[in-house]
Amino acid sequence: MTAPATTTPPAEDRNWLNAGNWHWVTKDVLPFARTYLTEQLTRIRVSHSGIDISVTSVPSVDGDCSLNVRKGKLITIYDLAVTVAWTATGDVTGTVKIPEVAHDTDDDDFVFDITVNDDKRAKDAVRAAVRAALPKGLIKAFKTLPKVLVEEQSKDVFIEGAVPSAQLPTADLEARKKLAESMLQQDPSVVARPPPFSVEERMNRGKAKDAANGKPVIPPPATAKSVSPAPTGATPAAAAKPALAPAKSAASTSGEYRTTVEFMASARDLHACFTDPGRVAHWTQGQGTTGNKPGAPFTLFGGQVTGTWTAVDETKLALKWKLASWTADSTVEMALTQGASVTKLALEHTGFPADQRGAVQSHWTMVFNRIKMAFGFGAFL
Repeated sequence: MTAPATTTPPAEDRNWLNAGNWHWVTKDVLPFARTYLTEQLTRIRVSHSGIDISVTSVPSVDGDCSLNVRKGKLITIYDLAVTVAWTATGDVTGTVKIPEVAHDTDDDDFVFDITVNDDKRAKDAVRAAVRAALPKGLIKAFKTLPKVLVEEQSKDVFIEGAVPSAQLPTADLEARKKLAESMLQQDPSVVARPPPFSVEERMNRGKAKDAANGKPVIPPPATAKSVSPAPTGATPAAAAKPALAPAKSAASTSGEYRTTVEFMASARDLHACFTDPGRVAHWTQGQGTTGNKPGAPFTLFGGQVTGTWTAVDETKLALKWKLASWTADSTVEMALTQGASVTKLALEHTGFPADQRGAVQSHWTMVFNRIKMAFGFGAFL
């Protein structure tokens, strides 16, 4: 029976945790580098002035060696200290220590500390031959490491054929640009951008600074105010008392908003977009703070959204949440469910003013789109 035909899954499906090769992914490849260099270095055979020299073993390869992916680029980073043992004509043996074998080391920057066992003047010719010939063979082997790391170790960290954001089709780039522009035009009650300081605010801030520094503060000149005549028959006290503005009735806090959004990210990465200060600062452009434990404060867009975490679990997040214009907190709960190709975020926002549902929906759409755009976590809403 003929096996059914299979097709190679799309590039994005092979590593959905790093859509578009955009996020920083690090893979430790030191064990592989140690094995590879040992194999390559022990093959070295060189000759100089009639003296044959060969590498017999590699006692140590220590340090750091990693493959890294960031913004569509695959980067090899390593900094190793290598020791090789050698033997030469006449049963002369010794070692060479190379204290730094790094990804950015030029040929002229390598240092070779050559040692001859049971060193005697009669072995000076061997030492000279080792110094003249062996470093070239070692450098040649070291220079092959980056290419081999990419060829042999990158398949599970770099998506071959995936398109990084910087190389997306023009149409998609235009869509991203329009989305960014629309974010800047959101209702001020939803997107926080502090209003410009008025002249009075600037003057008052300057006076407060002077007072704090012990400088004399000159009060502003008094200005005449017009006073309306008191109504006929009114008492002086009644005439002087200002009229009170009518109290606003409290809006009903029965507002509810629920939605489920898919992100091309792991639950762990999506979780960090709300609880890691660095990631929150990234997608809010420096206008957000957060924490990763109950009781930690949460702010967005310069304080226009404030809250406090009440639950920070691996698959569940909950917090008290309030817009600056509201008088009371609402409740937000987010459940994260990781699947084979996406993580679903189920949002439940309750207890806000009923007449603010549109603002709440616009706010969360903007938040999710910002996260998707900043980290490449899938299509926009």
